[in-house]
Amino acid sequence: MALLVFRALLAGPGLGATKSELGYSGYGSSDPATSVSFQVDLGPRGKKLRVRFQASDVELICDDGSVQRVSIPEDTYRFRGRKSFSAEHYLFDDTVQQYTEVSGRLVAGGQAKGYLVFIADVFPAPPGSAAYPDCSTHGKVRWTAQRVDG
Repeated sequence: MALLVFRALLAGPGLGATKSELGYSGYGSSDPATSVSFQVDLGPRGKKLRVRFQASDVELICDDGSVQRVSIPEDTYRFRGRKSFSAEHYLFDDTVQQYTEVSGRLVAGGQAKGYLVFIADVFPAPPGSAAYPDCSTHGKVRWTAQRVDG
């Protein structure tokens, strides 16, 4: 019985307990309309396991000269070391090739900074249909974020 009570005390909010995630929110450095948010999933003893990152209102410039804003849905990125995370994700199907790259680093004072790249190449539409332009961020969209969960 004493062993069960001891185990319960260890598992409780005292010794060794940590939060399961850290939240961050921010914006594009050169385009404040772009917003980013992500959660850092933590493992035992606070080890950073992965990042769930998403962005909205990312400005794309298209081949036809138009400007569009898109959202980048939440995706998971792995840590490279203790403070940096990055990944490249590809989506291919019959109508589009899409490339997303996200890179970030946790810095002092609850801050984070990084960049994202997004490219969408739309395959030619069938004859008689309106073609869609290819669009991209035309380079890196730099972002900064602040920890929001205290």
